[in-house]
Amino acid sequence: MVSPPRPFSRRSLAFRVSLIVVCVEVVIFFLVGLLYLQIHDRQMEKELGQRIRAVTRLVSSGALAYDALGDKNLVGRLVGKGFEEAMVVGFTGIIFNATDPSLVGRDIRSVPSLDPEWFTQARNGGFTRTIKHNGRHEIIAVFPVLNAADGAAFVYTFLRVDKSRGAQQSHEFFLVLLLGSALGGIVTSLALLVSFRRLVFSRLRQDMAVMERLTGGDLSARIPLLSPIRRDELGWMAHGFNEMAESMESNVTRLRQEVENRTQAEAALSRAKAELEERVERRTMDLDRSNRELKREIEERKAAEAAMRESHKRLQGILDHSPSAISLVNSDGRFIMANLHFMLLFAAGRTDIAGLSRAEVYGQENAQVLSVLEDQALAERKPMADEESFTVDGEMRTYMTTAFPLFNEYGSAFAACAIRTDVSDRKRLEAESLRAGQLASLGELAAGVAHEINNPLNGIVNYAEIIHDELADGPCHDLAAKIIHEGERVSRIVAKLLAFSRSRSEQFEPVQVREVVDDALQLLEGSVNRGRVAVDIQVDDTLPRIRARAHEIRQVLLNILNNALHAVTHGQTPRPDPIIRIEARTALHNGEAFVDISITDNGYGIPESAMNRILSPFFSLKPHNEGTGLGLSITHAIVKGHGGRLDIASKEHEYTRVTVSIPIYGDTSFS
Repeated sequence: MVSPPRPFSRRSLAFRVSLIVVCVEVVIFFLVGLLYLQIHDRQMEKELGQRIRAVTRLVSSGALAYDALGDKNLVGRLVGKGFEEAMVVGFTGIIFNATDPSLVGRDIRSVPSLDPEWFTQARNGGFTRTIKHNGRHEIIAVFPVLNAADGAAFVYTFLRVDKSRGAQQSHEFFLVLLLGSALGGIVTSLALLVSFRRLVFSRLRQDMAVMERLTGGDLSARIPLLSPIRRDELGWMAHGFNEMAESMESNVTRLRQEVENRTQAEAALSRAKAELEERVERRTMDLDRSNRELKREIEERKAAEAAMRESHKRLQGILDHSPSAISLVNSDGRFIMANLHFMLLFAAGRTDIAGLSRAEVYGQENAQVLSVLEDQALAERKPMADEESFTVDGEMRTYMTTAFPLFNEYGSAFAACAIRTDVSDRKRLEAESLRAGQLASLGELAAGVAHEINNPLNGIVNYAEIIHDELADGPCHDLAAKIIHEGERVSRIVAKLLAFSRSRSEQFEPVQVREVVDDALQLLEGSVNRGRVAVDIQVDDTLPRIRARAHEIRQVLLNILNNALHAVTHGQTPRPDPIIRIEARTALHNGEAFVDISITDNGYGIPESAMNRILSPFFSLKPHNEGTGLGLSITHAIVKGHGGRLDIASKEHEYTRVTVSIPIYGDTSFS
């Protein structure tokens, strides 16, 4: 049996109550002291700031001469306890006056305790702030002194106050308050102990003695009640304890009777147990039968799920072997699935795009183009088909797209499926076929025109030669010579036109760059002269020959030069000094030798929005009746067929530069 604790031992209630009271009082006094100290610190800091601002305003307003800031006693009386230093700084950073005479005449940048940035910030009206300097918290104030004439700052006042010295009085008060709190707690605790011992603890020891008898088995033990009965908590507790003892005594009697009744009940329970076991056995058999049926259903469902996964796998395999890019997006524009071709085209490096938005997969610019048909199919609830042109790996491609909606069991369109087939090569071949037909027609026309021109031209030249021979002297002799010269020039142009239209060699051969440039310019000589375009040719005859088909390179140069002539003569604001510059130089691209032919014009340029589409078939910036949109597309195809590259650089309203790079013929090298 557990013995009661001795009075005022560590286990006694008196000791613990006293300890709690002392601790609570000390904590309360300590918290009150801290709160007072914080309030006092804030008030002290506020008062220091007000004093500092007052002094700086007196100096700024002229009521206090700024020379007076050198008097440490005067400024200390104005600012109060904790004042450190004051000074007047010129607009250039020179210290005019200071409480420390050694600082007068020095630049603030040479004083480690000063930050020049403070005085830069003070130009906007001055400030007061708390800083940490040499392990102390200090308050600094920087304010400009304004010129009365124009309001401009010509000097700055600077004050420094040690915040910790101003708070020293609060700390001393806090220590006194803490000691007083401890002493008050001890005195209060002693008074409480005396009161508790008389009113509580002596009564509790009497109650504990009765409880010891009760636990020893004496159910007749009772706590003696005072007369009259005390109405406090201990009196009510004693009264309640006695009632509990009486109830316990009656309960023991009742329990004896219940034990007898329970013995009889256990016999009845044994009989009920046998009946229950029989019922449980029957129920177990029913559960076994239900479990077998449930297991069969689970196996059937697993088989159905496996078949569905296999079906999905076969469907995914079929889709992955499709040459078209197939994707499925929901009504919110987020992807559900896609086949392998789509992943390689738009999401290379990803393993899954489910849940991603169009902008995350296509990019922001392509997403605007590629969402149109899908959104239309969902909105109109029917299949939609059209061509889409967008940039893939920096190259504009054209796809034939079919988009159709998918419906759920409620008839709502929950997703759109898009099937995209690349038709860029077909479009290019169609364009090249169309261009080839045009060139064939042009060749036939050129041959017919050349035949019709050559006959009368031969007659003109022959007549001019007769006149030239008959009239040896006089002005007609010189005119006849000019007629012969111009007739021969026309004959050479016709011959080159015939050669251009008939030359269809499929073999690569060494081609002189200057020759093909001159041939192309000679065919455009009339357009150049009519537009009064200056042509600057910087093509050296000593350049290495290129590996090419001469007639195709002439066609490339003609297409580019035609675009350049149109840019400088037919723009919205034609250039007053149109110029086309043709340059050629050797270059290395990926370790291989090329000749770069650059054609630059000072025309109206290409808009940035059209740069990605400039090489697409049938895309043209010219008016609809002036261009077919095939020139640059065919040019790009010819250059790629030569193993070269085509680069276009342009700045709108300033220039356009087209550079054609063709490999050098044979093993020609350069350094």
